[in-house]
Amino acid sequence: MLKTRIILISLTIGLIFLLYSLPKVVVENDEEAISEENSDSNSISSIKDGNAVALLPQTSNFSSADPSAISSLRQNYFNSINTEKSTIFADSLATLYAANGEYDSAVWFVDQIVPSSDWQNNYKAGSIYYQAFKNAMNAEETAAYSQEAQKYLEKALEEKPDLLAAKTRLAMIYVASPNPMQGVTMLREVLQEDPDNQEALYFMGMLSVQSGQYDKALERFKMLLELDSANHQARYLLGLSYINTGQIEEAKKQLEVLTDLDNNPEIVTAAQNLLNEMKN
Repeated sequence: MLKTRIILISLTIGLIFLLYSLPKVVVENDEEAISEENSDSNSISSIKDGNAVALLPQTSNFSSADPSAISSLRQNYFNSINTEKSTIFADSLATLYAANGEYDSAVWFVDQIVPSSDWQNNYKAGSIYYQAFKNAMNAEETAAYSQEAQKYLEKALEEKPDLLAAKTRLAMIYVASPNPMQGVTMLREVLQEDPDNQEALYFMGMLSVQSGQYDKALERFKMLLELDSANHQARYLLGLSYINTGQIEEAKKQLEVLTDLDNNPEIVTAAQNLLNEMKN
């Protein structure tokens, strides 16, 4: 069967965050989940220790921000003696660093805006730590960033319990924890309140793929693509689910759509590799 090679392709391309590093969660008829792994409980402190001001990354690799603007903001932040202005500068820097994938710097600056914060800042801090968690390069970073993301997202939800974006992201933190069922339950709650919630649909579909429940994955990704036909990762996973349910022609239809993209080379490569595997 193609399955082993397909999984290797998906891992190599790196398109689906945490898909095969999450605990083995089986959502049996959406009623139960079983975890086979534990997450590391390392503290964030060891990650932050590397974020001394002098070691904050430079801006040479930024693609969506002017390096001179970043340098100016940094200078304004470190020279400012006005707390309110410093917070504004830190907020801008956290946003820019996160947008450019410099998560070590992003989380350093986002920590400066939340000591006595409202739900908006807690949500922003939790979201940036969540992005860092998704893009962590090792187990230590994954554990540390998830710990901080959980802390801030929970604070945001204490004040704003109907904030579904925070609830969805917190759910995925829980899914990667020793208690994944808590996360699955939260994702269900989000979809009960908002059946068209695209982020929750994507995550539930992803968990269905990860646990081998491809019929459920098909249902979720088809619904998601009805809401957003440009969700290329969902289409890729839909194609993968079709392959694993033996619907090869349907899989080809989905993957061939992706090979025509001109702005997402990783997806194009992954889709083309799957198509090539089906020919072998």
